[in-house]
Amino acid sequence: MPGHVKISGSYKIMLYGSYKTSGSWKFLVTGYQKVSGSWKLFQSSKLYGFVGGGNDGSATNVIDYINQTLTSGNALDKGDLTVARYYLSQGVRGPLYGFYGGGSEGAGNPYTNVIDYINANTITGNATDRGDLTVSRWGVAGVNGPVYGFFCGGATSVQSHNSTIDKIDLSATTGNATDRGDLTESRRMVAGVQGTAYGFLGGGNNGTADVSTIDYI
Repeated sequence: MPGHVKISGSYKIMLYGSYKTSGSWKFLVTGYQKVSGSWKLFQSSKLYGFVGGGNDGSATNVIDYINQTLTSGNALDKGDLTVARYYLSQGVRGPLYGFYGGGSEGAGNPYTNVIDYINANTITGNATDRGDLTVSRWGVAGVNGPVYGFFCGGATSVQSHNSTIDKIDLSATTGNATDRGDLTESRRMVAGVQGTAYGFLGGGNNGTADVSTIDYI
């Protein structure tokens, strides 16, 4: 089910959705999943799923992929993110490219505003820097429509949270995000899902408590 899943006493994001391209609906999965003891950002096309970044004692830049038509087999190395980090955004995706935004580089390091992109239809190649979010932050939600992808909320420190909704053009591989507006409440680790017209952003944590609010854009 989409939303938050409670594991080992804390809530993790797992969401399911879809996007429309060439007149047909394609299955899309984005969210956080646990791999080898650390939480990493997962993003997929219909054929391949990609796991980027994470924390295995320190921030990692590895992008792995799996073939989603198979029920056995280990993940393989696709390439690297431009910056080693964890708690990246939920990925947003167009017909060709997948985008990861923000994240934490680790203790003592600043949160990043980097937006990377990958070709989600190939199994080799490093991520490339597309541009920057308007605010450096981690634990950012992601939703996408047919034209634009949105990076929503996040945290700028352990206790300081953000309500910004950034926007990117999913067909472009250059350019910074622009500020589209704000969530109704500043929070991190929000779950995002998209339908045919609206994107919905639910839950999260505001630094003091878990949040039950559902926003839509």
